[in-house]
Amino acid sequence: MVRSGWFPPVPDEITYRYCPECGSELNRLSDAGNPFPLVCSRCGGKIQPGPKLACAALLTRTDSVLLVKRAREPKKGFWCLPGGFVDQGETLESAAEREVEEETGLSVWVHRLFGLYSYPSYPIVVAVYEVETRGGQLRSSPECLEARWFGFAEIPWENLAFPSTADSLKILISRQT
Repeated sequence: MVRSGWFPPVPDEITYRYCPECGSELNRLSDAGNPFPLVCSRCGGKIQPGPKLACAALLTRTDSVLLVKRAREPKKGFWCLPGGFVDQGETLESAAEREVEEETGLSVWVHRLFGLYSYPSYPIVVAVYEVETRGGQLRSSPECLEARWFGFAEIPWENLAFPSTADSLKILISRQT
C-alpha cells in the first residue's frame, strides 16, 4: 500500500523535444494519453525511457538492522537501507557493495537477492540484497547524516524514506518470528 506523500514528486509528463541521435523534432507516436513512445520526425528513432535501477543492502545482526539517515533530498532526514543508483557498466551486486561502503564505511559482500521492488507510480526499481560485513568501521558520510543499528522493535516506521525499505523490513521481521 502506498501512502500519500510517500514518494518524492515525479513530473506528470517528462517532455522530450529533440532526438538524441540526430537532433530533429520528436512526435508523439500515440494519442492514448501516454507521453511515450515518441518518434523522431527525421530518423524514425523511438524514445521509450525506462525506470531507473537502484540497489539497497540489508545488513542484519541478531534482531537488528542497519539504517542510514539521508543527507540529501528526496526525503532528507528520513531513514532507509543503505543504497543508491546503479552506475552504467556496474553489476547490481557491485553497486550494492559500493553504496554500503560509501554511505557507512563498512566493506560488505552480497550474500543473495532479498527482494525486487517496483511501484506503479514511481520510476525507480529497487533490488534489495542481503549482505554480510567483511570489515570497516561504521560511520556517517556526506550521503547520510547517521548510520545506526535499530532493534526490530525500534524501527522508526513513520520516518522511513521509501516504500522498498518498509516492505523489506516487514518481510525481514516476519521471517524472524
